[in-house]
Amino acid sequence: EQDKRANKTNFHIILRGLPWKATEYEISTFLNDCDIVGNVIIINNEAGKPSGDAVVKLLNTIDLERALKCNRKCLLERSVVVEETDMETYNKHIKKVDKMDTEENTFIRLKGLVWSATEEDIKGFL
Repeated sequence: EQDKRANKTNFHIILRGLPWKATEYEISTFLNDCDIVGNVIIINNEAGKPSGDAVVKLLNTIDLERALKCNRKCLLERSVVVEETDMETYNKHIKKVDKMDTEENTFIRLKGLVWSATEEDIKGFL
């Protein structure tokens, strides 16, 4: 299996079971001694909240081996699963992050409005 990895050019991992409050910095520290290419991509659910998963691109085979040794180690008192994944999975999630950064995705929930409030009333209030 190591011979297969020696010829690889893509080194990606997925982390599962992360604490929802884990930050990019905490995840990169968890993957100690691994050279991370770009950012740690924390995967969000449909509501925009962390799902407990993240994807990471690593520099080379040595970093991939080091990252896989972190499998089942604890981060913020949670056991984290570290598995190898493919470039397509990584790219799918990085595109979602780029899309969210460029979309207007800010919402305000207004409660207790009177039934007679119109859209213009609300725009005037805001």
